Amino acid sequence: MAVYECARDGSKSRTKLNAMYWRWYRGDESLGFVEQLCDTCVRETIAPIVQRMAFAVGHDDWSHCHSCGMEIDEWDRTKLYLSAYLPKSDPERFQFDLCDTCGVTLTGLIRSCGRPLPNRQTQSQSTTDGASLTWSQLGIEPHPRDDAA
Repeated sequence: MAVYECARDGSKSRTKLNAMYWRWYRGDESLGFVEQLCDTCVRETIAPIVQRMAFAVGHDDWSHCHSCGMEIDEWDRTKLYLSAYLPKSDPERFQFDLCDTCGVTLTGLIRSCGRPLPNRQTQSQSTTDGASLTWSQLGIEPHPRDDAA
């Protein structure tokens, strides 16, 4: 029988762990990590943030950090995305708005315990040149638009 190790506390389990897929953006860079966590770590570290986020959403309050409760403005926040896969459950998806201090702390913990995921291309990184290259690889050349019609 397989033994699984929690990414945060190192505890061992014979049952499948909870998979936490994290993603956040820094400028045009997309950072993603996955953590395999035991139930205790999920209860102690993930559940409190999810509960505060659910309260904020229920009260239409996106102006406070979902971790510490400090008031945050549009420019001083970290948006953190989580896809949580708990054994024998449907996936859950969350978006957290964190103050910069909590964002640095939580993403630092995730980076130190998690396994990096491939970088995703952001919207600003996708260009029409990439589309043109794909078409030309198929032997199709785009025609210039005639706006004089």
